[in-house]
Amino acid sequence: MIKRKTNVTTKAHYQYFKKRFLYWAEVFSLGDFEFFFEHIGSKNLAQTSTNLIGRNARIGFSKNWAEVQPTRVAINHTAFHEAVEVLLSGIRILAKERYVTIDEIAKENHAVIRRLEKAMLGQNSSDLVK
Repeated sequence: MIKRKTNVTTKAHYQYFKKRFLYWAEVFSLGDFEFFFEHIGSKNLAQTSTNLIGRNARIGFSKNWAEVQPTRVAINHTAFHEAVEVLLSGIRILAKERYVTIDEIAKENHAVIRRLEKAMLGQNSSDLVK
């Protein structure tokens, strides 16, 4: 029998994940969402469920990282990944709809672009073009 290596995440790991997720949520201008965090049993490192109508997201951080070592770098990458999941959730939800218009997709696409512009270029991005 092969014994699997398991890496259990601690309360400190969980707190760090929440801190980093909230940092990335701020970078991506996701302040219009409310976030609910859980330290869960999951086969994934983390998972996100988004409710666009209620403007909230449930963010689960796994207690068992299986063969991945829960280092600060790995936890930060995971927090970044889950924040991007929220950022792109509108496009993902539209893609699941049977009847979606090109205008709806373009509107959501541009909402993501505006958030990225703000995150990467700053509030006054026009100052960079002189």
